[in-house]
Amino acid sequence: MAAKSNSPRPAGFFIRDEISKQRLLVDTRAMQSVFPPSKEDLEKIPDSTPTLIAANRTPICTYGTMTRTISILGCRYHWPFVIAEVKFPLLGTDFLGHHVLLVNVGRQRLLDTGTCHSRQLSTRPGMPAICPTAPSGYTSLQQEFPDVFKPELRQSPGASAKHGIFHHITTTGPLTPAKFQRLSAPQKLQDAKLAFAEMERMGACKKALSP
Repeated sequence: MAAKSNSPRPAGFFIRDEISKQRLLVDTRAMQSVFPPSKEDLEKIPDSTPTLIAANRTPICTYGTMTRTISILGCRYHWPFVIAEVKFPLLGTDFLGHHVLLVNVGRQRLLDTGTCHSRQLSTRPGMPAICPTAPSGYTSLQQEFPDVFKPELRQSPGASAKHGIFHHITTTGPLTPAKFQRLSAPQKLQDAKLAFAEMERMGACKKALSP
């Protein structure tokens, strides 16, 4: 029989962003994905009501959100990260759940359940957990209607929206001709296509029928 090890198990898993080469903390204990603030962010006034709190119940200052593009597992992902006073960029359960990514704690790997691609995670013990907080008056509503507070506008890709509310912009007059503007780099075109495809999948927009 093997002796039981008393050494601490790793509490933090990291994966490297293939674009920025930064190490991203993959934390299944954190409900919110965050990025550290830049020097420009620190010069701003923090949000008046902290929306993040550490595991020790300490509030974390935030500076709004910013959509960033990261590349892991050979795929590019666009995600609205909360800018907060943390040490490491962090991928929380909001990001992992949305993209159906699974953390295999035993093998210390990150798995894309859609493509079955996986990547080895590096480790670092003793990382603190982060979770979002909400005013107590709204907590019961969030728990009673979880679908309403999801980042998705549709319950599943291709499904019709439940709310039945649609906005239309009625235009008049002839079309104004304009030349197509090419993006300066092929990668920017690919990133733009991915961003619009993601918004279409979430039901935030759809392709126009007219030119």
